[in-house]
Amino acid sequence: MEAKAPVCMIQLMQASETLGDRYQIRAPIGSGGAASVYLAFDPVMEREVAVKMFRPDELGVEETAEQFHCELKALGRLEHPHILPIYDSGAQKDVPFLIMRYADRGSFKDEIARGLPSMSRIFTVFFQVGRALAYAHHHGMLHRDVKPSNILVEESGDVYMADFSLAMVKDDPCATSASIRTRGTASYMAPEQWFGDPLTSASDVYSLSATLFEAVTGAPPFSGMDPRDIMKWILTKAPPSPAEIQPDLPAQMVETICTGMAKDPAQRYQTPLQLVAALKKVMATSS
Repeated sequence: MEAKAPVCMIQLMQASETLGDRYQIRAPIGSGGAASVYLAFDPVMEREVAVKMFRPDELGVEETAEQFHCELKALGRLEHPHILPIYDSGAQKDVPFLIMRYADRGSFKDEIARGLPSMSRIFTVFFQVGRALAYAHHHGMLHRDVKPSNILVEESGDVYMADFSLAMVKDDPCATSASIRTRGTASYMAPEQWFGDPLTSASDVYSLSATLFEAVTGAPPFSGMDPRDIMKWILTKAPPSPAEIQPDLPAQMVETICTGMAKDPAQRYQTPLQLVAALKKVMATSS
């Protein structure tokens, strides 16, 4: 029964509540996976911040604590202009939370929903995200949950790679089991992630390419499907072509996405920067 109390506290957080004797909750931003996110105000620094509160009701207390410490450890190792910075961490009624930079334009998924971005905008976003992921990979970290909703946008238009709660440290012996490797978001997961096979930088490249698919079509590669059907499709069929949704796409863009989503990791771009380089060639031929 004691584990239920923090859950109720999270679900009923109101704009007047204070978190950690400092952060004033203003409004909910969103909820998904194993956490809820709130807009808050930090009176000490006089700035708005995002509060990410992990939810034990979704994963259980032990796994929630694991994801919290994983994200905290990941962000502690990473400092990059396009990785969402963490300002503080703590717990309230045994529920862990992170205090992060607030990106006031929502996510790249929100941006796509408002209208397909231009080719130049797509290149800007993927240039920044690609560099962030390459930096993480260089430091031995795989993100494992790259998707449009984990790319946050500031008013300036700059973007941040966010949500490292599923990140995997390559040399971490705790991250070698198949149960750890198969976590992620169905529509963006590489085949080897479903199989529970060892993951590489090319696994994040697959997810980044699936994100690119959504940026140029307005929909994820596998939409309106049960996760089990998505798994069967990814494991047994070739990825869908974005040209089926957007026939006017430049052929090089279609080729770039299909290469990035190749079923065999060896046939993909091996690094995010290789994908960015391919996008640069697309830009050069389509301008």
